[in-house]
Amino acid sequence: MTRRRIRVCVVDAGPGVAAYPRLDECDLEVVGALPGIADALRAPISDLDLVIVGAFPRDLRDARFQSRITRLARRLPTALVVPKVTRRAAIVAANARVSALVVRDAPPTTFVHAMRAAFRGEVAYPHEAVTRLLRLVPTQPV
Repeated sequence: MTRRRIRVCVVDAGPGVAAYPRLDECDLEVVGALPGIADALRAPISDLDLVIVGAFPRDLRDARFQSRITRLARRLPTALVVPKVTRRAAIVAANARVSALVVRDAPPTTFVHAMRAAFRGEVAYPHEAVTRLLRLVPTQPV
């Protein structure tokens, strides 16, 4: 059985900085590319399966970026691509209800695996991000 290719739109991390530099090696159907997250909120994205958003650490500290990625993730499964999994990246992704959190240097097989999980409605975060999030949860007596 042949799997349908996931239709994605990519929001680059910045001018000349691809959200995921090895996207051409992935079995995904890229149907659009946008220069910024604000553009993704204005774009007609209902025919897409997933939006891939690249971000820098400075974006993760920006309240406008956080608000925009939250709004985008409410409309469509969203993957956040970051240079490194940090506590802030994990918190921003979880607070925004982002479907997938992936590092920029992830191998294409890992990247596609995360995109497929997000497409299926699952959450795909690296173990390191889940560990960081679980450490934030206060312990409660059982």
